[in-house]
Amino acid sequence: MKKLALLLALNIAIQATATAADSKILDDLSKTLNTIANLGKPQAGPAFSQNVMSNEVRVSFSTKLQPTTDDQRIYTEWEAIIPLAARIVGLSACGVGPYPQNGSQNEIEAWKSLGRWIDPDVKNPMYYGTFPLAVWHTQYHSKSSCMSILRTDRWTKPSKNTLSFRAQFVSTGSDETVNINYLFKILDDGTWVLNNAYL
Repeated sequence: MKKLALLLALNIAIQATATAADSKILDDLSKTLNTIANLGKPQAGPAFSQNVMSNEVRVSFSTKLQPTTDDQRIYTEWEAIIPLAARIVGLSACGVGPYPQNGSQNEIEAWKSLGRWIDPDVKNPMYYGTFPLAVWHTQYHSKSSCMSILRTDRWTKPSKNTLSFRAQFVSTGSDETVNINYLFKILDDGTWVLNNAYL
């Protein structure tokens, strides 16, 4: 860090005594030093936005976001998954994103916003996945309101360490529906994460 401060001070001193011919070289040096100085600082990105849940949507979440199966293994694991599932399914129901009229880019931003809740085995630093946002898969639903949960079904355990289900969202304004499938996985340390979400 001391070396960086010294380089910046040296850059300022050289600029004060430089001729016009040296200015391009100094500008390039200045840009490089500023880039180095900013390394490691958080980079600002678009803020991800979500609509606020109405009382009707909250009720649909509290009554419909629960297993509809007799499989006791699912009920046992569901207790541990509820906080994560409510967050993930809530994002599907209410997520809009920072880009007006660009649903596909917003679904990439939604994937990025999930960060620590995504299965590390499916993360790829060279590629961002997409996360389905129900409002972008309707034609007439108002993009400024959440969708409610109509029902959940297809509750299964594809493997010992996973649990999956499908949520059907409904627009109270247009009656359009969107189905989104979710797959959750438990890691070795006992933490549940989202492995996949797809239409």
